[in-house]
Amino acid sequence: FIILHCVSCFLIFICCLFIIYISFFFFFQAEDGIRDAQESRGLGDVYKRQLMSATLQSELFSKFFRGAPVVNVEGYVYPVKELFLEDIARIADERNESALIPSFKEYSSKEDNPMLQAPEGENWNKFKSRGGAGSASMARPRYGFMEATSEIDYGAVQYAVNYIVRSLEMTDSSILVFLPGWDEIIRAKDIMDKNPKYHLLLLHSSVNAEEQLKCFEPAPEGKVKIILSTNIAESGVTIDDIKGVVDVGRAKEKSFVMRKGRTNIGKHEMGQMSQLVTVYASRANCIQRRGRAGRTREGTCVRLYTKNHFDTVAEFQTPEMLRQPLDSLCLQILSLGLGDPGVFLNKALEPPSVEAVEAAMHRLEDLGAVTPTRKLTPLGLKLSKLPVAPRVGKVILMGAMLRCLDSALTIASTVEVEVFNASREVREATRIQKEHLSNGTQSDHIGSLNAYNMFTVKCAENGPLKELQDHINENGFFIPSLRVVSRYKKQFFEILAQSGFLGKQKTPKYQVFVDTSSYSDHAQNVGLVKAILVAGFFPNVAMYRGKRLMRNKFENLITPSTASVLHRTSPEEVKNPYFVYEEMVRSAAQGEGNAKVNVRGISAVSLWSILLMGASNSQVAYRDDMNLGLVDDWLVFRASFDNLDLLKRFKALLSKTIIKKLSFPEDVDNNALMDKVADIVRELVSIPTKPNNIAEGTWEEIGRIQEAKPWDVDRTLEFTLEAKNEEEKKKEEEAAKKKAAAEGGGTAAAKDGKDAPKKSEEWGTGNADEKDDDTTTTTTSSSSSDDSKKEDVVEEPVACLLYTSDAADEEDSVDLGGRRIIKKKKKKSKIDPRSII
Repeated sequence: FIILHCVSCFLIFICCLFIIYISFFFFFQAEDGIRDAQESRGLGDVYKRQLMSATLQSELFSKFFRGAPVVNVEGYVYPVKELFLEDIARIADERNESALIPSFKEYSSKEDNPMLQAPEGENWNKFKSRGGAGSASMARPRYGFMEATSEIDYGAVQYAVNYIVRSLEMTDSSILVFLPGWDEIIRAKDIMDKNPKYHLLLLHSSVNAEEQLKCFEPAPEGKVKIILSTNIAESGVTIDDIKGVVDVGRAKEKSFVMRKGRTNIGKHEMGQMSQLVTVYASRANCIQRRGRAGRTREGTCVRLYTKNHFDTVAEFQTPEMLRQPLDSLCLQILSLGLGDPGVFLNKALEPPSVEAVEAAMHRLEDLGAVTPTRKLTPLGLKLSKLPVAPRVGKVILMGAMLRCLDSALTIASTVEVEVFNASREVREATRIQKEHLSNGTQSDHIGSLNAYNMFTVKCAENGPLKELQDHINENGFFIPSLRVVSRYKKQFFEILAQSGFLGKQKTPKYQVFVDTSSYSDHAQNVGLVKAILVAGFFPNVAMYRGKRLMRNKFENLITPSTASVLHRTSPEEVKNPYFVYEEMVRSAAQGEGNAKVNVRGISAVSLWSILLMGASNSQVAYRDDMNLGLVDDWLVFRASFDNLDLLKRFKALLSKTIIKKLSFPEDVDNNALMDKVADIVRELVSIPTKPNNIAEGTWEEIGRIQEAKPWDVDRTLEFTLEAKNEEEKKKEEEAAKKKAAAEGGGTAAAKDGKDAPKKSEEWGTGNADEKDDDTTTTTTSSSSSDDSKKEDVVEEPVACLLYTSDAADEEDSVDLGGRRIIKKKKKKSKIDPRSII
């Protein structure tokens, strides 16, 4: 037996060695095969795989990756029938239905679609010169920018929808209509609303999340779901039941352009402005739209443009790198130590222009983020760690140094997120409410800041859910956006705290974030908050000239945005003629020469704010011949040479202190000096200024900032004890009623007791539909016991509908049926808000 056992073990050992040998053999064979493939394709030590979409520029990517092979999978999962304008017009003509549709009627007498014949011949000729139109044999441009100025034929859109409904079985299916923007969506909705069989849904970035989710739900019985959408449905949203697609072949495209100024001072400099215009969609966009159908069922795609247009339009949409500012990208390249941004970006798949890179570096240099030799400054290093645009990041940093951090965090967050209802249907009402909330400060930024602060106050006051919701609706707040602002504020604060910039400050535990540290001691100072706006947005300065009339260094005529609090402000109400703005926007209008220019994100600021926080010493000059100071070569102010020299010396001290604070945030001596300098700045920016001896009034800061209200532990305890006392009182009353009923006289009292309002209804817990996804509300109850040594089990109420627990005291709570029960001894007098859910 022993010999047999030894032989068996030996055989098993031999088998194991053989298996290990075979495994290593195949492993090294496979490794050699991969290495051979890498060497043959010139891929070096890394084996690259690329997974892309149907509209990928495969040849360009293959060339960039040194001849990487391309695999094309032709066809679709389900067949999709394609109809162009000439096809649908022919069908309408055969049915004698084309007489009332302009594009169908005109198409029958012209070879080309009149929708493609833009009235502005200059624009059309420019597009043709780039290969944007003509015969099919003409070389198709890779990128193009052709503004679509002709009207959309909404009758053709309605006919295309009707055709799909008639020709296809639409049970459990829907139709997706691509339109360029919100105004076009509303016009199409107004036309198709007359058909009672249509269940119309709108898909747009300004539509709230609940309405967007309805696009994924089936239509009511007996109706056909019609989704009117922008290009957000091209790739950002996939709806499985799409059976028909109607494409008008247009899209809104935002880009930034550089052009020389139109003023005498700015005509030798390049100014930047953004433009959001309706353009003809590229061929790749049109293919992507067609692909929305045919995913889970057969479908039809109706293109309301000709086959000739589809064959000759630009191949792809212009990449964002070629039409967006490169400030943040250049800053990240420098922070990662990748060398000169111009040299590095020249290695990109499609490099941006040298002019775009130089303009971005020039803006970063003006901001103080880089040196003339393209090295990061201490400010630039800090800005590279914040996930916002450099200008917005500087607002945050200056807010921390001047101790108005909470307001700076809110403004930085609301620049990225609109806290008001963005629906176009209530646009004017929202603007009026925003103007009201600005409290006379004439600032879009403070209007949004006050909206968030008011929201925190209502939460802290712990009103019932229904009352709070009604108040929010009255003020036009958008709850999901307010929550996003809270998360952004917390994220920015944590980044500053972790970098050591805020000393040993800990992140507050409030979910509706409010900073109550000493860095926010002056968060309600209007002049100081506007000063940090100037620090970030300068030289984006405009000067007020009259109602809805401004000018800046590059344009003689600009107007405030229609969404601005300044849109209807009268000249008599303006107390400061200087305004900073976020961006200058060219409107989509009647040709290049007649297009209007407006400014967005406007705030009135004082001259002292511009002198102290905006312009550098090199941008402030003195004109001896007129005894006047000059800022950025165009802003004139009255000052003597001695006063201007004193101002420059103070600015030099301020700049030196800021740089040292950024480099060594824990330097005690410099921090003390920083506080003294900040006190001087705070006093100066709030001083009224008399512009000259002729003017009757003064330039001064007006208005106020709403104080934010954080989570108050004492207030939480107050509400908790009130609820507990109410519950105990209720139990005593019920016991008295039962006793009276037992004695034969409690019938009426019992009836009255049934009609008495319950505390749980007051807290809004009786109706599940009133609850929000991210909130939790509970009722108050207490268990009575004859044994005083036992613990009471108290289910605590929520002090605010938007606060939740961070689960810090799990050992003191138990979960019963999905409800959190918190155990506390009777002698415990304080309630930890972290344990409340």
